[in-house]
Amino acid sequence: MNKNLLFIAVSLSFLGISQTLPTDVVLNNLTNFHAKMSVIYRGLFCENDTDKDVSPHKSISIPAGACLITDITASVYIPGQDTPITATAYSSSGTGYRTFNLVKKANGSFAVER
Repeated sequence: MNKNLLFIAVSLSFLGISQTLPTDVVLNNLTNFHAKMSVIYRGLFCENDTDKDVSPHKSISIPAGACLITDITASVYIPGQDTPITATAYSSSGTGYRTFNLVKKANGSFAVER
């Protein structure tokens, strides 16, 4: 466990506060199409999770520990098209937020959003 998170968890327990910190990244595919999604982390001991298959209207959970997320990308596979469509990626300087959605926008494009 990251030393800073361990310090916070121990500090909270001394104060009588018990809180489970979320560590898994949840990727929700809210589209009608198969997608491959990747999570890019910031941190010395953090290893990126790439090309994770996410079925239509399904979710996957990826253990991320205390790693901060900088980018989540997605490629959407539409039957009958030779190449996948690249969704607009989620990008951050580093977030601890853990739930992200792949959505189809009104204009027909795709995006990864919080």
